[in-house]
Amino acid sequence: MNFLFFVYLIGVIIAVYQDVKRREIDNFLNLFLFFSGFAYFIFSTVGKTDSISMILAFCFFIVICAVLSFGLYSARAFAGGDAKLLFALSPLFFQLSFLYSTFNLGLFIVLLFLSGAVYGLVFSSFFLIRDFDRIKKFLDIEFRKKVYLITFCLIIIFFILGFFFRAAFLFCILGIVFMILFALARAVDAVSMMKKIKSINLREGDWLMQDIHVNGKIIKKTWEGLSEKEINFIKKHKKEVIIKDGLPYAFAFFIALVAYYFKDIILLWVFRFF
Repeated sequence: MNFLFFVYLIGVIIAVYQDVKRREIDNFLNLFLFFSGFAYFIFSTVGKTDSISMILAFCFFIVICAVLSFGLYSARAFAGGDAKLLFALSPLFFQLSFLYSTFNLGLFIVLLFLSGAVYGLVFSSFFLIRDFDRIKKFLDIEFRKKVYLITFCLIIIFFILGFFFRAAFLFCILGIVFMILFALARAVDAVSMMKKIKSINLREGDWLMQDIHVNGKIIKKTWEGLSEKEINFIKKHKKEVIIKDGLPYAFAFFIALVAYYFKDIILLWVFRFF
């Protein structure tokens, strides 16, 4: 696994560079990583007595990875580039046992989500410090919404119940943490991720902050982002647009990949803890 791992590690580092620089990961890079892993598996399998069954199992596992990657994209857990990068890494997780391969894939996804959560909090903290005054004004308005009032009432109820059932204090704390993190995430998303650019610099997949009216036509903001046709139309009739500048999530892949390399140590520590 070491050789293949370091090939993927270098590839993910390149993906991080691309994502930070232009918020886009080349399809060519994802294809190169996937077929590098595919070729490595084929060359290491050919000649073995059970090579046919191993290749069939590998292909079936790849199909599972493709469905999962597409599912995460459809569920809006990943953007398109992130889903493609996850699929490109799939050969790394395959082992002789299909069950073990599935476990490897599941473990990496857990590590990826944990890495993304920590990385997102750190990244958001930077924006919180940089744009504190504007975020504070946004939160002053945000906390007046009914959903926060209802949440606050529920927190008070759980706090009172905590004197009779100690477990209720846990729900009280979780409610407070969730409410604050949710509000901060919305504030950072609305204030710090907003970016005005010239329409000539638009790229396919860019996210609009809001629907725009262009020459009598409404172009809606979508999870998929702008299509090439929409971009060409905007360039003809509008000089500037406001887009959402998302986090370069590829860095979370780098953290998760390094953690995956030390998975045996991590799992041993987890089992000892419990």
